Amino acid sequence: MLTHLRNCLTAAFLVIACTAPSLAQNGLREWAGPKQVYIGNIISNALLDNPGGYEGGRALTNLRAEYNVVTLENAMKMNAVLPASQPANIHALSVTQLRNTLRTGQVDRFLTDPNFSGFRKRGHAMIWYSQAPTWLDNNAPNWTAQQVFDFSRKYILALGQVCGNAIDEWDVLNEAISDESTARWRTGTWYRQAGSGGTTTYGPATYENYFRMLFVWAREAQPNARLFYNDYAIETFNASETSKNGFLRSRFKQLKNCGAPIDGIGFQSHFIAAQMITAQGAVNTGFINAVQASMEDLDQAGLEVAITELDIRICNGDRSEASQEPAYYEFVRMAYAQPNCREVLLWGQHDEVSWITLSTTGSFGPCRDPLIFDNSFYGAKEAYRGVRGAIQSQPNRSSYGYPPLNPGAGPAGNCNGSPGGGTPAINTVSAGDDAVRDADNALTVNYTATGNQDIVVYFQLDSDPYTVYREVRQAVTAGTRTTLLQVNVPANVPIADNAYQYQVLLAPRGGGFDNRLANRAVTDVDVVATGIGNLDGQVFLLRNVATGRYLDSDGTPVICGTGSVGSDKQWRLVRTEGDYYNIDNVFPDRGILDTDPNGVLFCGSDIAPNDSDDKEWLAVSLGGNRFRFNSRISDRGNLYNLPDDSAGYADATDARAQWELLPVSAAQAAAPAPAGNRSPTAAAYLTDLTLYPNPTSSELWMAGLPDGRYTLSVLDATGRQLLRRVESVTGGQSHLDVTTLPAGLYLLHVRGDSNRQVSRRFRKD
Repeated sequence: MLTHLRNCLTAAFLVIACTAPSLAQNGLREWAGPKQVYIGNIISNALLDNPGGYEGGRALTNLRAEYNVVTLENAMKMNAVLPASQPANIHALSVTQLRNTLRTGQVDRFLTDPNFSGFRKRGHAMIWYSQAPTWLDNNAPNWTAQQVFDFSRKYILALGQVCGNAIDEWDVLNEAISDESTARWRTGTWYRQAGSGGTTTYGPATYENYFRMLFVWAREAQPNARLFYNDYAIETFNASETSKNGFLRSRFKQLKNCGAPIDGIGFQSHFIAAQMITAQGAVNTGFINAVQASMEDLDQAGLEVAITELDIRICNGDRSEASQEPAYYEFVRMAYAQPNCREVLLWGQHDEVSWITLSTTGSFGPCRDPLIFDNSFYGAKEAYRGVRGAIQSQPNRSSYGYPPLNPGAGPAGNCNGSPGGGTPAINTVSAGDDAVRDADNALTVNYTATGNQDIVVYFQLDSDPYTVYREVRQAVTAGTRTTLLQVNVPANVPIADNAYQYQVLLAPRGGGFDNRLANRAVTDVDVVATGIGNLDGQVFLLRNVATGRYLDSDGTPVICGTGSVGSDKQWRLVRTEGDYYNIDNVFPDRGILDTDPNGVLFCGSDIAPNDSDDKEWLAVSLGGNRFRFNSRISDRGNLYNLPDDSAGYADATDARAQWELLPVSAAQAAAPAPAGNRSPTAAAYLTDLTLYPNPTSSELWMAGLPDGRYTLSVLDATGRQLLRRVESVTGGQSHLDVTTLPAGLYLLHVRGDSNRQVSRRFRKD
């Protein structure tokens, strides 16, 4: 410490601010101490994984100086803790066996790392319909109600084994109420069969009974933790039980009365500055009072309130950052003044990493700057003064004033409920493994609708941030039927293997994912080909629709072959003019597909592009990845799989004149060229490519690259190329400096000399 102070004094003439490595004086937590209130924030994955290095250590310093309660932003959610693939015999596993499948490294770090000691800790969240692993979303809707109850019990008890007594409070259930104008329990969840009717060993298969049991199991698993239900858009009082607020207050009072050991309600509190401050700069006391009325009503029922995810965003520039000071002040002051609220957590350490600022679409797209610090150098905004003033306004207290934990005993109540799900259904979805860019892709959907509803298809990334590239909607009426839908995948979607999904759901008319009645996903979809405007320079296998054989340069004439799909069956399309192309073989020393007047096709030695009529083919799209190739010489017709399985041309349009274009990067085309004619580059495999560290904040390393020359490209979620570099690799490794990229999800595309290519996703923190 003395050395540190000497260094500070030595540097004073440089006017450099120096702070001791211990907690900063007069941070929010210092003001909160004598008031006996908690002020908190989240720990991002980046901070959790690299506390000393993330943002140069400033994030950790800020966290420890300002806050006394923390929660993990993502690392305790189900998709982070459950295994990536469904465990074998999942329903036969004991609690301990399920616990042994969990991924708990980040949770363990949260609980034991000294950097995160000295805080009250909040667990977020045990059970949530969203951010569950894909296998749970896809498979659990087909489980029985008994299996859903059993799995949920084992998972909660397994979390208890992991956490011991280190968690002070839990969000046991998150966002279970729909957003419809007439509120109800959310349907279409992975746990939907829990509300399907019938009986289980735990009682009726209704949502009310299922939710009661979640809290019973949570109390068993975490006997010393306070247990909460957490949700958004529930804060302002509304007397109608059809409103989300009214539904919440009514149903959770009932659950408490029939024995659910629930301690409180989490108000997420994602607010808009314009809700709280008028255009003239006055505080909207009606809004503040409406939230207070909800808190008072819950207090009368013996339920606490925690403000769990507070942010106040500015949308469309209609309020200034100065307006956030009174907004934060009045809301936080009111909350702490209630006898059943001692805790306020913000959702994000500064504006640049806020989920609001990072959202670019939908209702959050025009909104920014919702937090109390501006950027990673933690300049305090006016909003900070508002929070600090609200804490200072509270009287000093001798205790936090928490009531005893709710053990679950209470008067008999109606926890039986009524069946609430399982009838509307997406029964089956049939779709190809490959989605073609700039083309229609067919899905066959069998569904059971219970009224005038919509089938909605989202083509999207199959992992966070689940970017939606295309939405397709079809109105349906009650009944069980099969329908065919066409999904046109935009041309700018990055080509990648196993990176996308079709999320197919049944929703109320005009509804979407958040109020879905049922859903089923087709995952691990490849984006493999482009439409007619984007064939130039791409390498394909040409597979005949009628015979399944591949256009093959092994022979004169060219043949239609089977077997391995090496470079002799790989063809690069090179645009010559308009929609005319050369069909150029990748195999060394074999050139452009050429038509002979006698009906023979051969590979000439010419180099593409070549505009000789006998070497040009008009690409005619037939939809999807199917094409005809028509010779520019008018009397020679279409590229054709002849009956003797040689390739020729014919004045015909049947299936033998139709070809599927299968991109080399997605068609198991890593097979080498025939022995004795092998090009080292053409034979190179890229399937072993790995990226590390991932996520990264600066350098992205690649391992497993065969020696050779590569083009390295980084694309964002819209397909926009942000970085590009060409380099020779020896020793199997290379790296890119991605320091300048904003935080987000990206695609690294690696292309070799022989057009072998592969894509990998990475996250920049």
